[in-house]
Amino acid sequence: MTTPNLDNLQKEIDTLSSEEKQLLEKLQDIRVTKSVKQTNYKQLVEKMPMTVKVTKCLQKNGEVTDPTFLLENNPVKYHQEYVCLLKQTTGRFYDRTSGNINHIPASSLEELLERLKLIPTINLDWDFQTYQAFQKFKAWQKKEEAKPNYQITLKDERFQILKVKGGMWDIDRIEGIKREKRSKDEISWSLPKIEGWRIEEALLDNPKVVWSVEAKAALEIEGEKRERLSNLAGKLESSIEVKLKNGYDLRPFQQVAIEFIDCAGGDAIIADMTGLGKTWEAIGYIEYKKLNAIIICPAAIKENWRRHIKNLTGEDAYICKGSTPSQWDVEHLVAKKPRYVIINYDIFGKGLDVSDDPKKKEDRFLWAEILTAGNYDIAVCDEAHKIKNTSANRTRATLHLHNIKWLFLTATPILNRPRELYSYLRLIRPGQYTSEDNFCNQYVFMDGSVRNVDRLRKSLSTIMIRRKRKDVQKELPKIERIYDWHELSPEARDRYETALEGIYLSLAEFDLNVEAIKITGLLAQITRLKQIVAQDKVERIADLAIELSESYEVSPAADKLGEGKVVIFSGFKAVARGIGKRLGHEAVVFDGDTKQEDRQRYVDQFQSDPEIKFLVATGFVAGEGLDMTKAGYVIFSDFGWTPAYHQQCEGRVYGRLNECHGAVSYYVVGSDTIEEWIQEILARKLKIIEQIVEGNDSPDAGKSMGYELIKKMKTEMRSRKRK
Repeated sequence: MTTPNLDNLQKEIDTLSSEEKQLLEKLQDIRVTKSVKQTNYKQLVEKMPMTVKVTKCLQKNGEVTDPTFLLENNPVKYHQEYVCLLKQTTGRFYDRTSGNINHIPASSLEELLERLKLIPTINLDWDFQTYQAFQKFKAWQKKEEAKPNYQITLKDERFQILKVKGGMWDIDRIEGIKREKRSKDEISWSLPKIEGWRIEEALLDNPKVVWSVEAKAALEIEGEKRERLSNLAGKLESSIEVKLKNGYDLRPFQQVAIEFIDCAGGDAIIADMTGLGKTWEAIGYIEYKKLNAIIICPAAIKENWRRHIKNLTGEDAYICKGSTPSQWDVEHLVAKKPRYVIINYDIFGKGLDVSDDPKKKEDRFLWAEILTAGNYDIAVCDEAHKIKNTSANRTRATLHLHNIKWLFLTATPILNRPRELYSYLRLIRPGQYTSEDNFCNQYVFMDGSVRNVDRLRKSLSTIMIRRKRKDVQKELPKIERIYDWHELSPEARDRYETALEGIYLSLAEFDLNVEAIKITGLLAQITRLKQIVAQDKVERIADLAIELSESYEVSPAADKLGEGKVVIFSGFKAVARGIGKRLGHEAVVFDGDTKQEDRQRYVDQFQSDPEIKFLVATGFVAGEGLDMTKAGYVIFSDFGWTPAYHQQCEGRVYGRLNECHGAVSYYVVGSDTIEEWIQEILARKLKIIEQIVEGNDSPDAGKSMGYELIKKMKTEMRSRKRK
């Protein structure tokens, strides 16, 4: 086998490598030369003139609103500046199949052409028909630019908003706004006149809004009304004066409430704290406007309303009774039409099913129908939370009371329970609040708390006034005594009348002048009467205590009522324990059976524990030596025999020098019972004492009212016999 010559082979490889290197160097020189020549070529081409012609106008269905124009460059070549401008043009589309055709929207064409004019090597040209089409588009565009984005008119007490052009976001962000129409050519919405401020607020940054003369005038009137109502809500003096009968006068802040209701058009929510006189404010407004009124309230306070109406106006209110109206009711309510009608929620909401289909219930609310036929001016709902449930019959019945103003009285801070508002608002503003779901979507979180609170507060500002005690403290006494009347249940009334007959039998044999020794026995019988009344008030007292506690709002400025806690006094252990049981874990309860050290412990807990809101005790145990100054409210479930007893109980709550605050005492009186006489004697004696010594101890304070009460009962017994 022959071995290759290795030296010769290596020489050949070296030669080839040298040639390769030379070729690569030459190739690099060629590439550089080529690049330079290409650059020179482009520069020469850029300097050569190029014509850009607008050759065609493409229109959709012949419309002038959105045409597209075709741009064709000639000669066909790459022009860097031209291509850069095309790429920056909004809506440009490049037709790759043509090689030199670009589609330009009419709205972008003018700006592109203006920028192309600045390039010296580009000449612009037009097809004549295309030029005419573009001028037509420009004329249309100018006309469109002069149009507003929205036109607002007034129709049927509602603002009508028409979207002329542009987007819908400005209006759609108004939650709850009603969309009237949506089509290809037109979108419109409507909003009640009272809510015009929301439109103005939403379109504040939109300069192209045109209001009709009527709409603008209505907006300004509503704005002035809102401002006036806002000012009234913070005033303590009113420009109006309401006169009541029998020497009764409204306080200035109560006159303000009446002016507020009047300014609001008669539909309003009075949310003053408990004890500020919402009942008087409602009656005052009715008298001020000379209205015929329906009072809807719980059964237990019908008598309370009757007395206030009689005292303040001299009018005898008509009290509705029975689950359905009688012929007598129809004649009186429709034909004779008394100025004041009082009806309780239970019978007002009594529905009569008239449906033929057992699966489909259809109720008629006869009381509402009769009262509607009577054509009354205003309905007052006291303790308005009673109609918070929209599915309850009593709430549904309100919808059957037509052509009437609505006045709602509630002490509950309703912004804490926004869902409850809907029942009121759909009656006050039926055109504005048409769906509970929509209302809750706007203002209620899933957990029931309020959302969009500022917007809700602004909406309520034209219909709701709320004052707290701290707002009107200067007008109120240090200890304010409020008397409420309670109507006995039928069962309690039967027991009461039976016991009363026994007392009258004893009185028939009793000589006030010579048998004073028998007073003790008679007082024991009278105590039984008091106990029957007190037991019937247990639920009423517990509800009142809860209402007082819930109406108290903690704020940076103290309400001057301690910490808003409630003390309840009763002379009966069973009554005190019954009230405590209904108040649950938020209450502490003690009586004469409670050890002394435990009493103090309960008081300490009441004073220091924020979770404990109520203290219930028998008065003789709690009335002496125990301070309960964290409370601002006292409720007397029943009454003692001496003014001193009540003064001492109030004194446990009334602030000391180092913790000074006022107190409100509630005396809940059984209507048409012996408690009325006790209350009358007690109020007179307390007034005499205060006139003499300004609330300090008085010789008369400790005197028993028993003898005077027996004397009055003896007189009443003789009166009954004559009848």
